[in-house]
Amino acid sequence: MSKYKTEIPQASRAKRSESRTDLSVSLKDSGGGRTSAVPDKKRKTNRNILVSTYNIRTMRLEEHLLSLEKELQTIKWDILGISETRMKGEANMILKSGHVLFQRNSETGHHIGGVAIMVNSRIKHLVTKSKAISDRVIYIMLHLNRVQSIQIIQAYAPTSASTDEDVEQFYEDLTTAKNQENTKFKIIMGDFNAKVGQRTATDGLNIGNFGLGTRNIRGEMLLDFLNKEQMYCMNTFFKKQPQRKWTWRSPDGAIKNEIDYILTTDK
Repeated sequence: MSKYKTEIPQASRAKRSESRTDLSVSLKDSGGGRTSAVPDKKRKTNRNILVSTYNIRTMRLEEHLLSLEKELQTIKWDILGISETRMKGEANMILKSGHVLFQRNSETGHHIGGVAIMVNSRIKHLVTKSKAISDRVIYIMLHLNRVQSIQIIQAYAPTSASTDEDVEQFYEDLTTAKNQENTKFKIIMGDFNAKVGQRTATDGLNIGNFGLGTRNIRGEMLLDFLNKEQMYCMNTFFKKQPQRKWTWRSPDGAIKNEIDYILTTDK
């Protein structure tokens, strides 16, 4: 069912810290009405759907959104999960480009949470549902074929300055989102603000041999979630040079970590 790639989108604002990772899911015999969840047998696709996640470091104004769309013209993508959006409230909108944006932002603080999923106009007819669990967890459902769908969840974990209670609530929201839909194929992606690091002797099969750096406490919490939900941390299964494994870098480029991940139920 699945074919994974490790091409990394390079869309970013050069003078800010940035965060990104991606994966490709091969979907065959996919189809769906443009405005309906009922499959349209005449509309089929036999192509990879490129699923990516990107920490935009604040998308608050319309010009930020326009800048993002311009950057996306330089890479291949179909679904983009976005962390740290700062637009007000919850809204779904069709952009001038034809792409669709599903978003949920904090009602109380402009510097807290904020998630969105952008769907390329080429496959927007596959989307059958969107739902936000909180201002840190949002998901969409895509129709794959006559009997199967896939759930794609975008997540943005609290930063290291947050309390353990905040992080625990975040993982509870992820579990709630995952359990909302009865579908075999699920992807959870986003900025987890956690370092899984290199595999240890006690790790299960849901962690690969190619993590980056040293695991921290938040990384342990992410591993607990993986074990509980029986999911795979796909980043750790791809062998790359260390200088190509990072998903976040500081504004001066001096510090690089892998804190963004794509998790799947089907390896």
